[in-house]
Amino acid sequence: MKFSVVIPVFNGENCIAESMYSVLNQTYGDVELIVVNDGSSDRTHEIISGIVAENSARGIIYRNMPNGGPAKARNVGLEAATGDYVCFLDAD
Repeated sequence: MKFSVVIPVFNGENCIAESMYSVLNQTYGDVELIVVNDGSSDRTHEIISGIVAENSARGIIYRNMPNGGPAKARNVGLEAATGDYVCFLDAD
């Protein structure tokens, strides 16, 4: 059974790394991480990109989009999800 965890984020430079690592450090093996940056104007994009690069073998899905609001960001993540179950995790 595969779980997709979608993290929509907007200006979350102070919390996105901790949120991403909370998913990446799970002991359950079949977890897909999808991060959707909703047009952040802070360092969120750089932080996410660094974590994605450091964990390239994990296959993190990253979508960087213009600001469209939390519902649109969740829907973008949902469209990318391939798991049997989808969970949403707020970045903060």
